[in-house]
Amino acid sequence: MNSIIHCIFWLSLFLVVYTYAIYPMVLYILVKVFNKNRIPQNETTIDEDELPSVGIIIAAFNEEKDIQARVENIFACDYPQDKIHLYVGSDGSSDNTNNILRNIEDPRLKAHLFEENRGKPSVLNDLVEASEESILVFSDANTYFEADALKKLARHFTGTQQADAVCGQLKLLKPDGVENEDNLYWKYENWLKVNEAKIGCLLGANGAIYAIRREDYIPISSDSIIDDFVIVNRLAAQGKIVDYDAEAVAKEYIPDTIADEFKRRTRIGRGNYQTLFRYPNFLFNSNILLGFSYLSHKVFRWLVPHCLILAFISNAFLLQIPFYVFTFMCQVFVYALFLGWKKGSLDVSNSKLLRLMIFWLDMNYALWVGFVQYFSGSSGGAWTRTAR
Repeated sequence: MNSIIHCIFWLSLFLVVYTYAIYPMVLYILVKVFNKNRIPQNETTIDEDELPSVGIIIAAFNEEKDIQARVENIFACDYPQDKIHLYVGSDGSSDNTNNILRNIEDPRLKAHLFEENRGKPSVLNDLVEASEESILVFSDANTYFEADALKKLARHFTGTQQADAVCGQLKLLKPDGVENEDNLYWKYENWLKVNEAKIGCLLGANGAIYAIRREDYIPISSDSIIDDFVIVNRLAAQGKIVDYDAEAVAKEYIPDTIADEFKRRTRIGRGNYQTLFRYPNFLFNSNILLGFSYLSHKVFRWLVPHCLILAFISNAFLLQIPFYVFTFMCQVFVYALFLGWKKGSLDVSNSKLLRLMIFWLDMNYALWVGFVQYFSGSSGGAWTRTAR
């Protein structure tokens, strides 16, 4: 019996270390062997005559704070203005979003003001159906593109090495401009995306900035939670070419409150488990590297909360051994710090290392809550607004 408990403890710890530390090292080696980097990131010369017409797709819900500036941001992009059309779907907004959209007099804006709050997937399906452009760029209402973002995305659909989809880079900002631990996490994620793209196994996209060919869009289920991941990963699983361009940059401000950010992460957690069980072909497909990366980068990471719980419980059964007394006390200490922060009695603002640890624990706690919510039936696609 003791040997089984030992195995549970060490296997749980190994899985945590593997997905966050060992897999990136394996990925680095794979890139050295199978590098398929098709488009140099410093390639900046773009013939404007070759640029395709693009339709920007944005689903919005109660975005009165950002929607005016977002429309202006799109039309201020350095891109042929006659080749830009913006499709905004207001999903039953109850604030002033609809009035703001009605008052924008620009023929390039196609506003669809839906009375019922049906959820983002339904709005996306309707907007894509209404679009006519060959290339569709998906984004959010509270995101802001850098001036050349559209050109950077569009270059992947021109020339001889054409892609079927491309994901840009999201940069997160605090209102005070201070770098945050979530931003550090995104830097880590961006490194993974860059290198996964180099071996043809980029996993999904970030909803803030990605583009696909209109002909490749497959309507998504109305209860889909992480639509961006599903839309792009379905293409990758079909053998389509998915690129990543770190020079196509979008920016967002993170939520002002911890509660809003935790709510966002929990929703993503629900979507992760929904995707895991709904799309087994993401794991089992003809692209062996894609399946390996999906397992290592996503599936194992989604199991980290379970591993942390198993490691703690199994450790409690091994306290007759001095070494395991030490490992158990380390876990108790770390979780006590987390609970202190969660209750507001611990300030971690002065320690970067402590902030990173707390952020990581909170991310996994949100993932666990998302797991519980998914299996309790709370997994619909309707949304309520958070700051991000």
